[in-house]
Amino acid sequence: MDYTRTAVIVLADTRGPAHETPLALLPFWGTPLVRHAALTALESACGPVVVVTGAHASYVRRVLDGLNLTLVVTDPNSKGSGEALQAGLRALGARMDLTGVVVVRAEQAMVTAPRLRQLVDVHRTSRQPLLGARYAGGSGLPAYIARVAFSSVFALTRGDEAERLLERCDPEVSMVDCPEAEPSASRHLTQALCSGGAWDTAAYAAF
Repeated sequence: MDYTRTAVIVLADTRGPAHETPLALLPFWGTPLVRHAALTALESACGPVVVVTGAHASYVRRVLDGLNLTLVVTDPNSKGSGEALQAGLRALGARMDLTGVVVVRAEQAMVTAPRLRQLVDVHRTSRQPLLGARYAGGSGLPAYIARVAFSSVFALTRGDEAERLLERCDPEVSMVDCPEAEPSASRHLTQALCSGGAWDTAAYAAF
């Protein structure tokens, strides 16, 4: 099955207090989470991959060196991942052949390439314009957004998280079971696997 008309947008939140390492930069089995997420997106065999980041952009660019993707840098002081999602869509503006995008957070390390493809598959059978991940305690990313719903993304306001899109469009949203995306479980497991849960801040503090 052809997935190349679906792009993947990876939201890499690299904000955080100066004394703490942003989760997206932690090493996961020796690979920074943002690179792991980008590799998963590329493995999905979907169309173009866009990674959106803010703080430590030079470091992220170095980490992603050699990968066939587009890096978009946003204001590191922006609030909410909604603006990052909007920036990712703008970067894809010239790709009129795209039918939709899959959106995933870099720190969702347990989300696999087959899961990303599943979102596309479910959209094809259900024709629902928006698909979200359902897990214990709620729902959220990863999500599929059809082109017809792109305008809803740009209706997000400053400070909104990307997940706000699913809340606002609730009647139009279908859900795919994705227990590995549950925020606290994903965060705890990821941190446990991230080289002891620590990172030498000197590795990126200069960027």
